[in-house]
Amino acid sequence: IQPKKLSYDTIVCFGDSNSDTGNVYKLTGYKWPIPPYYNGRFSNGKIWIEKLGVSNLINYAYGSATTDNNLVQGFTTLNVRVPGVRQQITKYINTADLSQVNFHRTIFIIWAGANDYFYNITLPASIVVKSLINGINDLIQIGAKHILIVNLPPFEAYPATFRLSIRYYLKKLTLEHNRKLSISIRLLQWIFPDISFTLFDIYSLISNILINRATYGINSMNKCWDISNYTVVELCSTPDTYLFMDQYHFTTRIHQLIADAARKSLTQCNDIPYDTIVCFGDSNSDTGNVYKLTGYKWPVPPYYNGRFSNGKIWIERLGIHNLINNAYGSATSDNNLVRGSTIFNLTVPGVRQQIATYKTTIHSRKINFHRTLYVIWAGQNDYYYNLALALVPSIVVKSLINGIHDSIQIGAKHILIVNLPP
Repeated sequence: IQPKKLSYDTIVCFGDSNSDTGNVYKLTGYKWPIPPYYNGRFSNGKIWIEKLGVSNLINYAYGSATTDNNLVQGFTTLNVRVPGVRQQITKYINTADLSQVNFHRTIFIIWAGANDYFYNITLPASIVVKSLINGINDLIQIGAKHILIVNLPPFEAYPATFRLSIRYYLKKLTLEHNRKLSISIRLLQWIFPDISFTLFDIYSLISNILINRATYGINSMNKCWDISNYTVVELCSTPDTYLFMDQYHFTTRIHQLIADAARKSLTQCNDIPYDTIVCFGDSNSDTGNVYKLTGYKWPVPPYYNGRFSNGKIWIERLGIHNLINNAYGSATSDNNLVRGSTIFNLTVPGVRQQIATYKTTIHSRKINFHRTLYVIWAGQNDYYYNLALALVPSIVVKSLINGIHDSIQIGAKHILIVNLPP
């Protein structure tokens, strides 16, 4: 089965050694990480960020980076200072031509936080998570529309912690970090409904691999390599059977599993490869048409900006910036079957009438039907205005099918139909 392709043209990545594709290598004059590390990666091959299937990768991640140098300064093995995530983002803002960025086709990725605790184990999770959120807010300020945030893997499983008495504390700290990060991301999603936030749960992925090692062909929990004074002391012959390449970093095979899981997470959350939504329906999808029709008299506050809700509604939260909305509160599937009317007894167009009106405007629009999703959610008002129709729902369904055929006739290639809630 071919993996789903991500609907992005560009990845902009910020983070630490888990995502560094050569920045520390260049910073240290190609002295670290040295072979047998692969081409400046902290692994024995390409890493997850390169395996996502997006060709244009703009990578600011540095090995040993923290979330913010103003909180904790990160250093490479050669004691060279590296930029933290917020400094990486600042560099991107200062060097990129943001006017040329297609934010709707760009995914911003942040994976960091582990080194904050590595350099200062006393830091509370709330401080590190807040630092990460500051970085995310920096991206929001410049217009980011799609952001992937990676939580922390289980520290207590790392070879570096095998002999440490604080393994239990590390586990507790990691869980607390991930819990607070999850809450913070949910809050951001609520505040910024037009931005897609994906929290990639690498903790669960690595934990599952640990529990099911035989299934994944993992034979050793030890490190494959041990490097001292820039010399390989130990080199295993079967790195694909190892989870860890060294005491802190994953093998390239594990990076492939991370990439596969991250891609799945992104396609599940953001698998909407459209530039435009054209919507027909009733109050469930109305973003202000009845409000305008009634001279802004209905729905009134505390309804939100003409929506029949206390905030933005589902059709606005799909992450598609170009919404052409023809839906009207109280609309039926077809006024020739049942006429819908607002609270002021004003007739509203049914779905078929909405489609007919939209059809008259197509000539003035440059419609890419392959990148346009047509949405229909209606039917319940047909029964509301004529309960007898409940005895023959086939009539209402047929009316909806007629509307779908109307959409097909004008060239629709992608159509989403919503059924009725209970």
